[in-house]
Order: sequence, then structure tokens, then C-alpha cells
Amino acid sequence: MRASALHRPCIDMTPQQLLGVALRLLALWLVLSAVRYFFAIPMALAQYDMEERTVYSYATGIAYIVAALPLWFFPMWLAGKLLPKTRFEHRLNLQPLEAIRVGCALIGLWVFASAVPNLAWFFFRALIFNPATSAFNALDAGAKLDIAVALFELGVALVLIFRAGPFASMVEGVAFKSAHHDQSC
Repeated sequence: MRASALHRPCIDMTPQQLLGVALRLLALWLVLSAVRYFFAIPMALAQYDMEERTVYSYATGIAYIVAALPLWFFPMWLAGKLLPKTRFEHRLNLQPLEAIRVGCALIGLWVFASAVPNLAWFFFRALIFNPATSAFNALDAGAKLDIAVALFELGVALVLIFRAGPFASMVEGVAFKSAHHDQSC
């Protein structure tokens, strides 16, 4: 192995660039998640003689891909909307508030990526199996609880993503207040 291959240059990133990378990864995850709606679910529906319902599966897969497109093609624009503007001289050097802000947005994206498939599956299932009745009323208590948890997770994710700055300020204040208290004792 060549020495140049072992040594990688240090690349400084702004908080927006780091979030832009995460948004592209989320887009990739959405596209990979869409695959089941194009292949596995239509095949399962065909086994139960429900081929006419495959249109809902394909529509869900297409919705995932459509959601992935702006994340893939405009990650830096979206990152600039989610995090405050910085100059390129403001590289990520782990200043506490910026690191917490980026961390909040990344955790929000992760929770969002976990909650959306559960809700998408509920809506997909509602369209497939209960076209004439209320899908929510047809669910048992456990399924209703699952939906409530997914909605709660989605709400938390959206707060962490779109309100990362104020949430990070609150976390920073609590963290440094307790750190200052520990040092003075």
C-alpha cells in the first residue's frame, strides 16, 4: 500500500456541510426503503389476490423517492435553512453550541427516519385492507399505541430538526450550568 493512500488530508467542515452529508444519507435511506414498495409488498399482495391494491404500494414507493430527490440534489440549501448561516472560516472545531446544534439536527433526522416508515405503513395498510371503513377504528389497542408512539417520535424529530438552535441553547445552558457547578464544588 502506498504511503499517500494511508495519509488522508484533514478536511474542515462547516456545520451546514456536516448536516448536508446527513441529508444526502437520509435520501439514500429513503430510496433504499422504497424498494420494498416496488417488489416485496406487491408480491405479497398478489399472493392474497389483491393485485388491484398494488397501486398503493407503488404510490408509497414513489412518494419515498420524490421525498429523497430534494434531499439528494439540494442538501446544502436545506442545511442552510435548518442551521444558521456561518462563513467558511467557521469550520466545525467543536465549539459547544455549534456541535450541540448539529447533533440535535442529526438526531432529529435519525428519529424522523425511524418514525416515517411506521406511519407510512399504517397509511398504506389503511388503503389496502380497509377501503370502506375507518382504518383507525379497525385497529386494536396495540396498533393504536404504535401509531401514537410514531406520531410522538415524528413530532420530536421535527422539533429537533427545525428548532435545533433553541433546543441546543437550552441543552448548552443546562450542560454548562452543571459543569460550572461541578467545578466550583
